[in-house]
Amino acid sequence: MLAETPDFKRILTTIILRFILSRETEKVTHKLQEEIIPEMMKLAPKTTGIIFTDPSELSGDDMNPEWKELMGDSKIAKMIEEYSNLHEEGVDVMHSTFIHLKHFPFFKSVSNWFLPFTSKHTAFEDKQDIDVSTLETIMQVSFMCNSDKYSLYFSLYQIPEAHRMALMNQLNSQLSEMNAQQNEELKSKKSEAETITGQYIQDLYRFIKLFPRHPEFYDLFNSPLEFHRLTILQPWLSDAETLFHIAELYLRKGYYDNALTVYNQLMLLDTSDEMLYQKRGYCRQMTNDVNGALEDYLRSEMINPQSKWVIRRIAGCYRTLKQPAKAFDFYLRLDKLNPDNISTLINIGHCYLEMKNFDEALKYYFKADYLEPASHKALRAIAWCSFLTGKYSQACKYYGKILENKPLTHDYLNAGHTEWMLHHTKKAVEYYTLACKSLSGDFNKFVELFRNDIPDLELAGIKPAEIPLLIDYIHYNQSLKP
Repeated sequence: MLAETPDFKRILTTIILRFILSRETEKVTHKLQEEIIPEMMKLAPKTTGIIFTDPSELSGDDMNPEWKELMGDSKIAKMIEEYSNLHEEGVDVMHSTFIHLKHFPFFKSVSNWFLPFTSKHTAFEDKQDIDVSTLETIMQVSFMCNSDKYSLYFSLYQIPEAHRMALMNQLNSQLSEMNAQQNEELKSKKSEAETITGQYIQDLYRFIKLFPRHPEFYDLFNSPLEFHRLTILQPWLSDAETLFHIAELYLRKGYYDNALTVYNQLMLLDTSDEMLYQKRGYCRQMTNDVNGALEDYLRSEMINPQSKWVIRRIAGCYRTLKQPAKAFDFYLRLDKLNPDNISTLINIGHCYLEMKNFDEALKYYFKADYLEPASHKALRAIAWCSFLTGKYSQACKYYGKILENKPLTHDYLNAGHTEWMLHHTKKAVEYYTLACKSLSGDFNKFVELFRNDIPDLELAGIKPAEIPLLIDYIHYNQSLKP
């Protein structure tokens, strides 16, 4: 009988998608508490009071010009834009705001966590100084779930009366403006059923996570939430369009295992769609099934051999599988489709390097460095390849450039190898010591990395007997330092 109601399938799909989005709540809460709010506090360290802002106010043409000037293209601006986009998508971004406002006696009763907000609730009878119009305005706010509305009300009553009235007047004005904006968006974007669905799932989430005796209840939000696999729902969720929406949301949010399951179902319905092969291949690659990913990418490439994205992925898989000759062929194809791309040139050089054709590798590395010298992307490859070909002075020159710009442990290590080959033993020990220091003084880790390079050192002419002597000297040199 329920399935015969209008829009049943659409609403059911919406519920499924909103449950999937609920898995983002903890990530968003963590991001707000650990990144966004601390950054905002740095911008305004003297700000006090309660800030109650609808995320949609932080974007668009109505943003305060002073904010734009202050934030510009900064990290905080990007965070706020991401926050606003998550809110519009339906992710629960309000959980972090109200997570500490569920301690009121009202929330000791299980039923109150799911009670629709109403200004006629008996909890309001003894608090006559709260303007009824404010309660009515709160009741209409669509981006807050019911339990959060009650939390807001009880929080207002904790504020001293002298400040409460002024704050309520300001809040009433802001909420009224938000409601008008939300109502306009509701007409074009969301149905009433979608709004109610979102609010209920938020209420359920808060109850499961924050109710004082919540460990006594099964936490369904820790389960996979794969409702599309339930037998009772499959008749309405097994068509290609619905499965596609579910798979896309899993993919976009990084739940690759779940997405892969749905893409496998979709492949049973259609094996001619190149995008399905691409996306299933991507999910396989992200779950470390490189062979499976390569299989799907190759099938997609058969359907559309001009896809640069697929060709790059195929080449990358072959490199991961230690098949540089096959990777080389696809990188060459990519270079023809998109000439002089720095990343492609460097990867061609890597393939030559893995095939022990060092001179050809250097040609591509030098070309990449010539086309984009400011990026420094090719410097490490040039330096190491120069070392392998016995061009130690050239390698020394490039490692000098690398060490000027946030060097890594391997940069110090390889610079030390180069100085050793030039018989600059004192300089080599200095670089090796810096490599060990960059590992927080973990000498065992340094030795492990050093030993990985022993075959290249011996091939370059270092006598095996000299290696343990140098390692002992570095250890001794480290032990003398405080």
